[in-house]
Amino acid sequence: PIANNQAIILNESSSGKMLSICPMLKLSTFDGEIPPYNNNTPRNGGSWIDYYLKVGLVLGINNTITTNQNVSHNDSTSSLVYNTVTNYSGGTSTGFNFKLGASFKQNNRLYIFAEFSFISQFYSPSHSEITNYSLNGTDMLSTLSISERQTNYVAKSSGSSGGANDPMQSTAISYPFSSIGINFGIEYKFIH
Repeated sequence: PIANNQAIILNESSSGKMLSICPMLKLSTFDGEIPPYNNNTPRNGGSWIDYYLKVGLVLGINNTITTNQNVSHNDSTSSLVYNTVTNYSGGTSTGFNFKLGASFKQNNRLYIFAEFSFISQFYSPSHSEITNYSLNGTDMLSTLSISERQTNYVAKSSGSSGGANDPMQSTAISYPFSSIGINFGIEYKFIH
């Protein structure tokens, strides 16, 4: 229990990196005929606007998350500050990507587009390691055993390790990597 004259403050920040591969299917409402040689001709005075929906998978590779945790414990006699940096790596990340947009044709090769994008994705690392552990600014990483510094994440776990020199086994965890955004850009077609 925490006494009335004690205070514990926890500050935590996380950052992640991921290289994503997104194969997608595009459904378009192109208002034009496609005669031979791919020359686009508006039909019945149609516009040069192409509305579209893109749907696809997101596959994350080379995934990492770094978490920085700072804990301050203050009471009437002492002040302790713990700082821990943990890196999460390995594992897989999958999800879905949806885009709804419009492409505005400027000429046969140049298009300007605007789209709404939604990615639903989670990342489940397979390993984590504490890379920095300090108390009041003094490096204490060497005081931690391998089982205290490293964790392997598995589907089912007993929460134990083979010993002090083996990584801890823990039940798999997952982090959200979902996002919502608006994209604007220019598309140039080399072959038309």
